[in-house]
Amino acid sequence: KIAVLLAVLGTATVVEAGQSGRAVAPSAAQASAVAQAYEQFLLAHRLDDENDQAGAIQAYRRAMALDPSASEIVASLADLYMRTDRNAEAIAMGEQALKILPSNREAHRVLGTIYAARLGADNATRESQREDLVRATRHLEQATERQPGGVQADANLRAMLARLYIAGTAYDKAIPILSELVKQEPGWPDGATLLVDAYAAANRTDEAIQFLQEAAIDNPQLYSTLADFYGRGRRYREAAGAYERALARNPGSFDLRVRYASMLLNAGETGDLVKARDVLREAMTLRLVVMAPSGLRWP
Repeated sequence: KIAVLLAVLGTATVVEAGQSGRAVAPSAAQASAVAQAYEQFLLAHRLDDENDQAGAIQAYRRAMALDPSASEIVASLADLYMRTDRNAEAIAMGEQALKILPSNREAHRVLGTIYAARLGADNATRESQREDLVRATRHLEQATERQPGGVQADANLRAMLARLYIAGTAYDKAIPILSELVKQEPGWPDGATLLVDAYAAANRTDEAIQFLQEAAIDNPQLYSTLADFYGRGRRYREAAGAYERALARNPGSFDLRVRYASMLLNAGETGDLVKARDVLREAMTLRLVVMAPSGLRWP
């Protein structure tokens, strides 16, 4: 049991001073303190689950006093402080956990999340936002680092890191994360948009088009975005085709019809010009219907 408690709480093995580095088994008193710390650690989790956060904090504090070398206890308390909007104390506990164990992922997660959340504060200065961006990015990089055996961090954390990379114009770092996430989380509504924006900002237009060509098959809402990228590359006929597919999904869109007609006009052939005229007429009809007073019918 003592070995299990040591592993769970992360207690450091005692090494005799002046010896050759041979590990020394903990004394009975040390083992007893570790066991009591573990009991308080479990009690804190139970109290937290029961929404007794004040009691949980006290239990974590008692566990910390019993085993000051257990970084997981401190990191768990940091998380609780963060969830109860006591960010100053959460930061202090997160930093304390990292002093004990610099690789503690939970502490990095807490600190990264807090600093990332502060980026949108109304009273933040440009300098403080720049500092918080650097801190948040550094901590979340540690929190999301792939674990032994290839285990990946929570998708929300990786998405947060990708957003930070975009905010810091580190698009080439954001793209691999987002590419992986949109495959793993196809229901994530912002994923495709963020990835395409990152491709565009990094001037990797061809990769954006390739991604959109594949993704739009399963998500037809992306056809209008694909059409926009074709238009930027003066691939007008392909852009018109993509807008046509987008209209099939949203036939009542005035804007899509106008953009579709614009691509047909740019394509320039006689058949395209005639079709563009017809599409613009349809667009104007839609606009008149929308603008018509209630109860009236336009001829």
